[in-house]
Amino acid sequence: FLPSANLAVNVTRDFIVRVALAKVMARPQLGNLSPGGSINTTGNLTIAVGNPFLEPFRAKTADASFEWYFGKNALLGVGLFYKDIGTYIQNLRTTIPYNQTGLPLSLLPSNFTGNEQFQVTTPVNTSGGALKGYEINYQQPFTFLSGIGRNFGTLLNYTYVKSKINYLISPTATTTISDDLLNLSPKSWNATLYYDDGKFSARVS
Repeated sequence: FLPSANLAVNVTRDFIVRVALAKVMARPQLGNLSPGGSINTTGNLTIAVGNPFLEPFRAKTADASFEWYFGKNALLGVGLFYKDIGTYIQNLRTTIPYNQTGLPLSLLPSNFTGNEQFQVTTPVNTSGGALKGYEINYQQPFTFLSGIGRNFGTLLNYTYVKSKINYLISPTATTTISDDLLNLSPKSWNATLYYDDGKFSARVS
């Protein structure tokens, strides 16, 4: 059951406030759900295996935006967002003897005994954490210029995100550490200069 609600209010003709609340879910990647995996017995001894018992990503989200349309095709907007991530998926690596992995000895070369230490990596669920931030958008056509300059314009965006996600550090303990969400930049920005005369358009970002 994933309820959601969206509300938009025209405070004035040129100023809109939007609010959204939702409970969301995203399935794990199919590769993470696969019970199969891979084993490396040359060089670094590693095993990578999926987890078919993974729970999906789950979160409760809240968003609000304030948009001022101060001219034709012109916008100044501020957005606020908060996500309470209740279920997260991380890759957990541990080092154990091969004979404790549950895999058959037949997968090993003939000169292995099964007591060799392997680094085993598998996806697991964690308790997630909070993510919040804001976004600023500015769109301005240069209609105040004369001649060909009136056909130019700009789009600017800046986003700031702060996150604290709980990560497991051992498969046999409940101890966690809190750190930023992986692969998410805390600060990002975009700038675009465009030209559009109705017949020809181009942009550089």
